[in-house]
Amino acid sequence: MYDKDLTDDDDRLASAVLTLEGKSGTLSKESLAGCSGWPDSLVTFTYELSDQITPPAVLTLSGISAKDIPLGIDRGSKKGFKKADPYLKFALMEVGDFESKARLSTCQNSSNPTWKESVELQLPRASPRPPMINIRLWDDDQSDADDPIASTDVRLSGSGEATATLPIRKGLVKKGAQKVQVALKFAIAEEEGY
Repeated sequence: MYDKDLTDDDDRLASAVLTLEGKSGTLSKESLAGCSGWPDSLVTFTYELSDQITPPAVLTLSGISAKDIPLGIDRGSKKGFKKADPYLKFALMEVGDFESKARLSTCQNSSNPTWKESVELQLPRASPRPPMINIRLWDDDQSDADDPIASTDVRLSGSGEATATLPIRKGLVKKGAQKVQVALKFAIAEEEGY
C-alpha cells in the first residue's frame, strides 16, 4: 500500500505477501504490516485470474489539451501573478515496480494549452488493459522548483479519446475554477511477434 505524492516519490505505507487460492475469490481483512513507522492496515479485495496474458504494447497519447488553468498559479513571477507555464507528466499505473513515464514540453503563459506533440508509454507484458495512467499538471518555473498544480488517475477505455478532471491542489487558488480539464486521444499498438 502506497501514499501517492504529487511532488515526491510515493510513500510505502504497508505490505504483505498474500496467497491467492483458485482462479477467483475474495480476500477479506488481510493484514498488511506497516512500513517506516506507519501502522498495520487491513485490506479486502476480490480477484480473478486470467488464462490470457496481454502482450507488450505501446500506448500513444496525442491531441492533448488542458482547459481552465486558473490565473495566479505562477507564484515565482517577479511581476505579480500571471498565467502558468504548464506542462503535463504521464505515468503508467498498476504495473508494480515497472516505470513507464512521459513528459510534454512547456507551454508559456497559457490557461488553455494545446500540445502538438505526442508521447508514448510502454505497456509491459501482462499489464492491465485498458490501462490506467496518472496525469499530473505542473507549472514550469525557470528560477525555482516547478509547482505542482493538479493530478488524477484515469482508466483509458472505449473510443480512443478521454477527458479527465484534475482537482487543483487545496489552497492553490482562493476563488474561481478548482478543477482543470485535460482531453487527449490514445491508441494502443501491440508489439509484433507475440
